[in-house]
Amino acid sequence: MDQSPWLVGDHVLAWIAKVTGALAGLAGAFALLWKTWRKAKEVIVIAGRFVQAVEALEVLAVEQQKTATAVHLVCALSDQPFWRADKDGFCTFANAAYQKLVGRAMDELAGAGWSQVVHPQERNEVMDSWREACHAGRDFYIEFRIVHPREGAINVRAKGFPVRDGRGQVVEYIGSTSRVGT
Repeated sequence: MDQSPWLVGDHVLAWIAKVTGALAGLAGAFALLWKTWRKAKEVIVIAGRFVQAVEALEVLAVEQQKTATAVHLVCALSDQPFWRADKDGFCTFANAAYQKLVGRAMDELAGAGWSQVVHPQERNEVMDSWREACHAGRDFYIEFRIVHPREGAINVRAKGFPVRDGRGQVVEYIGSTSRVGT
């Protein structure tokens, strides 16, 4: 039997080599397991933050809906002529006072229908000004004439203001139109 210089048999050296190899493999497996655990912890933390963000967005959406409902009710119940338009400038709501002022029902005013109440001689100027305000996301202010079906031409002043979301994006316009000089 061959002996090593330390008086250990080759079979013992072979066994030590196997154990050392196994320990090295085990150490590698533990290192991989540790690395995987750390990544898993990161994923869990990120997932937790994602869930928190989703929950926060849900709360924000509910609050925005409550605000939108409150604004709608205030506009609907007001004696002042109020209207709402989407971010592109299409009418989505006109309260009873506005409908009375212009002599048209909501179904006639919806979308771009509201533009038909503007006096034909001023319609292009008013529409251009409104489109520019919507495109730029800025306040809208203009005086012009409307044509009421029974009263004829009426001088009015329209004011509209952009409503923005939490990121600063315009989501709609809220405005009022009132007679001038009465």
